[in-house]
Amino acid sequence: MSALSPPAALSSLVSATSYSALRPRSFAVLWHGVLALAFEGWTAPLLQLKEQLNERAVAEWGLRAENSGSTWPKVSLGCLREERTLTLEQLRALMQLMRRYEAAIAAHAWRLRVRMLSAVVYSCRSLECLLMKQELPLSAKSNSSEPSHSVADESPAVARSAARVSGVLAELSEATAELYLLEVNKPGGRLEHYVTGAYKDSTLVAFLTTNADEESDAAGESTAADYNGAAFLPSFLRDFQRDVDQLLPGYYHFFAPGSLHCTIRAL
Repeated sequence: MSALSPPAALSSLVSATSYSALRPRSFAVLWHGVLALAFEGWTAPLLQLKEQLNERAVAEWGLRAENSGSTWPKVSLGCLREERTLTLEQLRALMQLMRRYEAAIAAHAWRLRVRMLSAVVYSCRSLECLLMKQELPLSAKSNSSEPSHSVADESPAVARSAARVSGVLAELSEATAELYLLEVNKPGGRLEHYVTGAYKDSTLVAFLTTNADEESDAAGESTAADYNGAAFLPSFLRDFQRDVDQLLPGYYHFFAPGSLHCTIRAL
């Protein structure tokens, strides 16, 4: 499917989907050592959109089945550099760092208010190199007290989606860290996979910069307020990136702020 000219059905499905807010839950270390920000789960409008896309994608549009990585909402933040692996002590130090951020994430007002999706064709998996891009707006709820303004659906994540996120995050714990380290240190999934290696495909995503939270994104104080030139990112995310670099200098490549996104589904 061309991301620049998606079928009318895709545009129609997106435009009929209500604008809603994804709530951040915690940082996570995924397989291959990828660092991510996990959300609580898909909202009802976005989950319905995904189900409609999955229903039509294979049968009508000839697309492959959904990748497991997009079945739960997250933002991949960065990857290990080539030839880098973690020791058990380093993995546990990362886990301890992530736990320290749980309260800050819970207390922060930032949400990913998904009001615009982007259908893109890319030449690297981090989406730092785009070949084509088409923006697809979602449907806005009208604020009765201020008709000229739109508001996001603030309903919590759907229970079954939240349970899926909990299941993924539960894979790494103090009890499982030693076994999970094997998944972290698997070959692949590093800088060449995400950034420097040539790879062309298309996907539907919500970019953080396109959906910047105008109400609360940069309002929080941060000691790394301009980290990577990412002033639009929430303070806890900027501070986390700085702390990872201090904990493991030279280990991680953090993706360009403008490329950060939550994947809805590959196209």
